[in-house]
Amino acid sequence: MNKILELVMLTLFFLIIIIIFLFNNNIYLIEFGILCIYLYGWITFFYYKEKAIGFIIFWISILFFNLIKIFFELFGIEKWEKTLWWIDHRYSTDAKEYTLIIIFLTLYSVLLGKFFTNKTNKINNKKYNIKISKLSWNINFIIFLYSIGIFLLKTMNELKIIYKFGYVSIYTGILNKVKYPVWYKGNSILIKVSFYTLIISKMKKKYFLFYSSIYLGVYFLSALKGQRLFFISELLFIIYLYIKIYSIKINFRFYLKYGVIILLILFFIFFIEAYRGNNSIINLKIIERLNSYSSNLDIITLYLDFQDKGLKKFNYFFAPIIDGVNNILHYSVFKSGYTEVYLKYRHELQIQLSAFLNKSLYLKGYGLGGNYLADIYSTFGIIGIFMVNFIIGYFLFQDYIFFNNKYLIILYMYFFKKLIYAPRGSLLFLPHEVVMIWGYLFILSFMKRRIKNVKIVDKESLPK
Repeated sequence: MNKILELVMLTLFFLIIIIIFLFNNNIYLIEFGILCIYLYGWITFFYYKEKAIGFIIFWISILFFNLIKIFFELFGIEKWEKTLWWIDHRYSTDAKEYTLIIIFLTLYSVLLGKFFTNKTNKINNKKYNIKISKLSWNINFIIFLYSIGIFLLKTMNELKIIYKFGYVSIYTGILNKVKYPVWYKGNSILIKVSFYTLIISKMKKKYFLFYSSIYLGVYFLSALKGQRLFFISELLFIIYLYIKIYSIKINFRFYLKYGVIILLILFFIFFIEAYRGNNSIINLKIIERLNSYSSNLDIITLYLDFQDKGLKKFNYFFAPIIDGVNNILHYSVFKSGYTEVYLKYRHELQIQLSAFLNKSLYLKGYGLGGNYLADIYSTFGIIGIFMVNFIIGYFLFQDYIFFNNKYLIILYMYFFKKLIYAPRGSLLFLPHEVVMIWGYLFILSFMKRRIKNVKIVDKESLPK
């Protein structure tokens, strides 16, 4: 289909649904529009295939965390009208309707981004020149093995503590009170620095898969602590890099292989819930469980209902950066867990909303998830929803531009990982780890140049 004609048809469909909805307020109409435009996103993926792998990972994330509730209501499976457990609150009609408009506009805006990109979105392997020297490789390999070992020891100790005190010990400060030897310090960053530096180099596929398997294996154990979605985001991120860097073709074999992986992920989620002893979730029917996973949609509706009823006024879109700085300046406060003092230095919407709606549960270490759409709306309004998601869509269909510079690819790697998690959290982040990896890459390059210069000097100093 002609690109301009496709754009006109998509826009007309969006406008017709919105105009009719504004006149008769039929919730099922806009939910039907959301379903249609979401399915159109999948048609786009089947057409672009590997060129749109980043897009479809983000598309699945939106479905999982935001859209399941909407589709269940559309098909008469489960009504979406109140929160599940945090607070006994039935949503106002206006808040629910406006939430649906925000979701509909989000899907449209992300898809709109593809119409303003080049036809290709494929890395040119002849120009993919991100390589590291043998010296850098050896240094990275030693650091990687060291950090893996320390990470395993620390994770096993934390699992013992969580088994004894429960999952909420992650947030109540119990884990942070454990004393570790000095060589454990900074290990969580060190493992990322060494691993990311390895995988961005154009190594053979088997080595990429080998190092990635070790890295994911360690994060699998870490996920037993209850932070399962971090493991899943790392897994999806590595699949994405593998497909982009090695130009993996998407065909029937691909769908079969990664379809199995998705099923294993779903089984893994259930296993983690069983490990945590969360019987209230395990005993739920499959429909209720899926519905609970999509509870991040509620963050938008809750914000709309309570934004003028005492909830802290703040530009929540920028909160992750401000909180990141506070974490550095007031590390001891952040280490203490969910307390009244901690609340003064944390500005993210998910923290403020959790404490505002149910402070007693918040102080026990529990909390609501986040939603980047609520963050955007709190700062930029409905125009921001359109603009930010349009930019996201553009870069998801034009991501190959980041893959020919080692500094840009590191930045985009962190952004993409945040993007996978954004429908459940925030979009922005303090890029201190990115800067640290940049500095590490610069040092390695500097060492390589110095060694070369020494060899040249030594050679020239020899008598003829």
